[in-house]
Amino acid sequence: MFHPRLSAAALLTALSISGCAEPDRTQIDNPLTTEQRALYFIDTVETTVASDATINWETAYPRLAEEAGLNSEDPLVVARFADSPAGKAALRALVTDGLQSVLAPRLKDALGKGSKPAFLAFQLQALRVVSPGQQIVVGGGLHGIAGAVQIYDGMTGEKLSWAQLLAVGIPAGSGIVGVMADQQAGPANTRLLTGFAPHLKGWVGASHPIILYGEKTPVPDLPAPRGI
Repeated sequence: MFHPRLSAAALLTALSISGCAEPDRTQIDNPLTTEQRALYFIDTVETTVASDATINWETAYPRLAEEAGLNSEDPLVVARFADSPAGKAALRALVTDGLQSVLAPRLKDALGKGSKPAFLAFQLQALRVVSPGQQIVVGGGLHGIAGAVQIYDGMTGEKLSWAQLLAVGIPAGSGIVGVMADQQAGPANTRLLTGFAPHLKGWVGASHPIILYGEKTPVPDLPAPRGI
């Protein structure tokens, strides 16, 4: 049986392998008809993090530990914080904020300027930021993100598409030079989300099939618009 969480983990496992090896790409058909794309505009984007989402982002913990009033210079203190409920909650909150502030605004123009509002739901299933240790010892790899997306009629709650799991990756630099280049390029989480946005927009608004990492099998429906 298809399991979206296992699929997301498998996708990011494949994405985590060296940058020269990539998982098979799948043709993901556009979910909307030409008429629907002309009729609707994205009125609301709701982003959530799955309750059992896999988040691997160890480089975020020193900053989060410092914000919690801990000694971020002590690796043992940071490691204990990362393994604590408070640390896991802080990381989840950081990822949630990134979805809302970075990804959601970039999806508002995914459709045209029709007269009917559409509701776009995105749920993060997995996120992986390659550690500096892997970049130096193993060399490179891919930062990866996977999530499910679905579109509803914003007024009636009618499903306009099935929920689709999509994933992309961005190369992580190799060696110390690669780590320094990544750090100068800004937070990996932000780069992942800004790089992911065009793929999601392409899936929503493209007039022809596009190529992405993903599964053609629908995943369970995401939460529909509330109050309908």
